[in-house]
This record gives sequence, C-alpha cells and structure tokens, in this order.
Amino acid sequence: MCYHCRRRAQAAEAAAVAAPDVEDVVPPRPAAPSLRRLAGLEADAMVASPSLGREVTWPWRMLPGGMSMVQQELECLADLADQLRREGLVAMSRPRRSVQHGVGATILLTLTVRPATPEEARVLGHEPRPAQAAQASEVAA
Repeated sequence: MCYHCRRRAQAAEAAAVAAPDVEDVVPPRPAAPSLRRLAGLEADAMVASPSLGREVTWPWRMLPGGMSMVQQELECLADLADQLRREGLVAMSRPRRSVQHGVGATILLTLTVRPATPEEARVLGHEPRPAQAAQASEVAA
C-alpha cells in the first residue's frame, strides 16, 4: 500500500474506532477480467502478423495491509503472467504501471498482447486453444 492509501486507511481506522458499530469487513478481491475480452480477441483467431497485437489495460486490486509497493507490483506481474498463460496470450510490450488510489486501490497495467503461436504456446506451457490446435494440424499437413 502506498503512502497516500496508508494515510487514508489510517483515517478510516480512526473513524471506525470512534464508531464501533461499523463493521470492518475487507471485501473479497474481484476476479481478474479476461485479457482476451479487454483486447477484443475473444475469438480464437490469430492476428495476421505475429508482431502485431492489441493494447489492453488490466486492473489488479491491491492487497490490503501495509505490504510494500514493490512486493505488490511483483504480485501483480505474477498474476498477469498467469492470466496470459491461462488465456493463451503473449505480451508484446513491457507493462506500464499506474496506480488508482482510494479505498479500492488498484494497479493498472497497460501492455500490448496477442494470441500465442502454437510454438510459443508449447514453449510457455499454455493449454492449447482450439484455433491453435487447428492451425498446428494445418501446418503439419
């Protein structure tokens, strides 16, 4: 949690102590949105050129508590890598980071993504997607 968010959280805690009837419940972290949907790549179609992709902004809800910003960024990048792998995508640019402060503090990563080629999917251990499997069988024939 950054300095500004920590100050706001401390102010909220002080207000909660003054009003003990208010429950201090941490809301559950929302599921990560689909990168394919955010990039408009919902269909399993390959991008015509492997060097092209679509820019997408991926939100990641920051962890509650006093965890350092560096650790939060590392956790965010690890979750992004897992999400890319799950959806059969590869990153074409380094993520740019910005932070939205407030009660639901969020790290926003903006990067360019594209569907993985069958070779990239094999090397990265992606689960094959239907379009990738069809393309691999066409190439083999």
